[in-house]
Amino acid sequence: MSKAALGNHWVGKIYFYPQADDPKATPLEYTNDVDSMMTKLKEMIGTNEMIEEVQAYKGALSGLQLTKEILYHMFLVFRTAEWYWTIEKHQDGITIQRSKSLAAVRDRWRLKDRISGIERMKSDEGKLCVYNLIHWIFQKNELDKTYHLRFSNCQHFASAAFNHVALKKTI
Repeated sequence: MSKAALGNHWVGKIYFYPQADDPKATPLEYTNDVDSMMTKLKEMIGTNEMIEEVQAYKGALSGLQLTKEILYHMFLVFRTAEWYWTIEKHQDGITIQRSKSLAAVRDRWRLKDRISGIERMKSDEGKLCVYNLIHWIFQKNELDKTYHLRFSNCQHFASAAFNHVALKKTI
């Protein structure tokens, strides 16, 4: 296994792209300073931006991968009244993106095109607001959970987040 697959690249940060459709965007980076991040988020997004729909997606881990049946990258897309968002775990941290354009977050990650062939796995209505979802990351100590290919990866994170946000369905 590579060093990244075992968590050697994990820095325990949230990378937030509030304008993911801007090619010159730079992320806001947050560590375990909960108060600082939650204060900034209150200013940027408020505390009542309800998640209307949540969708789980999967995609290939590399362009050489032939199937996504067992090994795949998993992430969430959610829609609010004003924005489309993604949230996902990678080898270095958790990325949150926001855009007025679905394609800017679903089809791209950190301003780069995703590997083609992403598939929607499941969708449901949302039951809480974006602010509460981000606060959940801190409550569950997700930034302290070093990435590990087998024990703490994107699928574990996205499944837990989906189950927390979804009104009726679970993964």
